[in-house]
Amino acid sequence: MNVSKYFIDVIVGEGEQWRLSGIYGEPSWEHKYRTWEALRYLKNGNSLPWLAIGDFNDILYHHEKGGRARS
Repeated sequence: MNVSKYFIDVIVGEGEQWRLSGIYGEPSWEHKYRTWEALRYLKNGNSLPWLAIGDFNDILYHHEKGGRARS
């Protein structure tokens, strides 16, 4: 369906269809918003069941990373 620097988005199946999006998240913290903008774009693109996989280059909790804390 679509491809960019941050994702490949495809429809899978011939009968019952679903979406698969392979994601590569922006590694730089100052550009992280680009990854989330791409996901919002993909979310609005179709109503099929959707699986997003890949490396989002993000964490949920500080203890997953160590080092300097971020908001």
